[in-house]
Amino acid sequence: DNPRNIKVTENTTISATFAIDEHQLTIAIDGNGSVTGSGTYEHGSEVTITATPDEHYHFVAWSDGSTDNPRNIIVTENRTFSATFAIDEHQLTIAIDGNGSVSGSGTYEYGSEVTITATPDEHHHFVAWSDGNTDNPRNIIIQQDMVLTAQFALENTSVDKVTDCNVLIYVKGHILYIEGVDEEYNIFDTSGRLIYSGCDPQISLPQGLYLVKVGNTLKRVIL
Repeated sequence: DNPRNIKVTENTTISATFAIDEHQLTIAIDGNGSVTGSGTYEHGSEVTITATPDEHYHFVAWSDGSTDNPRNIIVTENRTFSATFAIDEHQLTIAIDGNGSVSGSGTYEYGSEVTITATPDEHHHFVAWSDGNTDNPRNIIIQQDMVLTAQFALENTSVDKVTDCNVLIYVKGHILYIEGVDEEYNIFDTSGRLIYSGCDPQISLPQGLYLVKVGNTLKRVIL
């Protein structure tokens, strides 16, 4: 009892016992992650609170606006803090090589499915994406920052002339022509895999990007 009434009938000693106040610190979660630091602490205690995001998420801020993590708290009253987490975002960049337009560039949340499209200008055609894929339109699952280039080519036009050996390389009707060749030449795909070796003056190939090696000269060809 406090206050307490005492009736004095003899010499008496009474001791008053005091204890420091305790306060409840509650750490809550908003999003995908985990926290540490919740508990009951003595007044004036310094407590470290920590927010750890799940994979593909990041810590945003505490509910009072602070972005310190980990963060030290001086406990002077019952308090509740909430850690906010958000899913990671990645940049998808769609570039152009040739004459055409593209769609799909932007910032997207991790795991988003995005459709990218390459539209050739008049008298041009879409060849392939820079990673060799020829799907158009194409669906991309966003898992990291990405840059993809849409490659366009002019229909039925000369590609290049190998000046050091007087060989003419051109495309017509999606057929690769190699004129003036008198030695074996090699054709590679974008991964460096040899797909042809010989002396034929014309080769029918699927649409895509290829490397033609004549002598010591390497030329890029788009069908």
